[in-house]
Amino acid sequence: MTHSQTVTHMREVPVVDSADVIIVGAGPGGIMAAIAAAANGAKTLLIERYGFVGGALTNSLVAPSQVFSVFGEPIVGGFPRQLMERLAASGNAIFPPLDKTFGDWRGLTYWDPEVLGVRFDPEALKNEALDMLLEYGVNVRFHTIAVDYIPDSGVILTYSKSGYEAFQGKVFIDCSGDGDLAKMAGYSFQKGEPDDEKDLQPPTLMMRLGGVDYEVANQYRPSFPEIIETATRNGDLNLKREDLLFYRGTVRAGECIVNCSRVYRIDGTDVVDLTEAEIEGRRQNLELLRFFRKYVPGFQNAYLIDMAPQIGIRETRRVVGEYVLTRDDVLQGTQFSDTIALSYWPVDKHRSDGPGTMLDFPAPGVLTRIPYRCLVPLGSDSLLVAGRCISTTREAFASIRVSATVMAIGQGAGTAAALAAQAQISVRDVRIDQLQDRLKSQGAVIR
Repeated sequence: MTHSQTVTHMREVPVVDSADVIIVGAGPGGIMAAIAAAANGAKTLLIERYGFVGGALTNSLVAPSQVFSVFGEPIVGGFPRQLMERLAASGNAIFPPLDKTFGDWRGLTYWDPEVLGVRFDPEALKNEALDMLLEYGVNVRFHTIAVDYIPDSGVILTYSKSGYEAFQGKVFIDCSGDGDLAKMAGYSFQKGEPDDEKDLQPPTLMMRLGGVDYEVANQYRPSFPEIIETATRNGDLNLKREDLLFYRGTVRAGECIVNCSRVYRIDGTDVVDLTEAEIEGRRQNLELLRFFRKYVPGFQNAYLIDMAPQIGIRETRRVVGEYVLTRDDVLQGTQFSDTIALSYWPVDKHRSDGPGTMLDFPAPGVLTRIPYRCLVPLGSDSLLVAGRCISTTREAFASIRVSATVMAIGQGAGTAAALAAQAQISVRDVRIDQLQDRLKSQGAVIR
């Protein structure tokens, strides 16, 4: 058989279960979508390819989680805040004081998690989020990947150690991050630039270090450009980004998260590219660890706790929805009648071909509003998307992709899915006033 040949093998695939709402992907958005759907009375199934939940927060070590509060006021509440408060109650999360939450980034010389987001222990988050899912009655299916989705028949096909299985649902939510279900169903999406699909923000393999004297390291931040120049000249460092980015993302003294690796020209929906990115990300991190120990005060005794189980993917598909959120919407705080979540983050776009990050800031006091129509693929009756694959331009995407925003979007999607399933209506026909009232009654912040 040559490489150009294909193999077709038909199987009888049993329908093993059914649910009102079926969600693919147990990342920040998927967790909240599942909890919200179940809390609103829907029989809910959550399908996850790993053996734990958390997505980017756990399998990619993206910490802290931001942004829950800004200008001294909460902007993300509901089930996302409930999860973080439960973690905080057990000593596994630290909220920034409301009076310290940032209002204007222009005066910051580096990103400080004390004012940016909620620090948390990723292992504890796996357990606490799973406990919440089970308490709300969500049926969780681990070690399972979605391989096909047929909207007309309301069936999703999966593969696991049990082989191929099918699940019947009324409403589906794509929380894969990459818009996998939407692509399977044939809905339109965009990726990169029209003439270059690999013009994408580069992925980063995060690592967690212990044995760090963070206070000492902080004192030397003004000297980092000189330190980088010296290490580069000595052949000890080939930094792929423009700065040294590390921070206290977790709750224990001596730990820090290092966000310095970058792998360029990678498509996170291509398995060959993903494999290359994992290999190169590990190589870069080992070089960075040697560099930190040798050159950066406070890191002399640093040791590797772990590298993320999966490289963190910043950008892949953006599903084309009933509305496409724009850069101006983000920066000017466009008001929408169907707002289901709030956000605050700059247009934070990492260059695809070398060091450099574009940062465009909303005016002080301006919040981004996420309309429900961005969650509805154009023409969809039974599929919603939640998370970073919602309907946006590239610039708007670069702002709304952070985890607290994704969680708020997930709560909106799960609530809408439950309402649609119970009323047996299209997701496009969900009553916005009813959806917003339900979200507010369960703690979501919409204003």
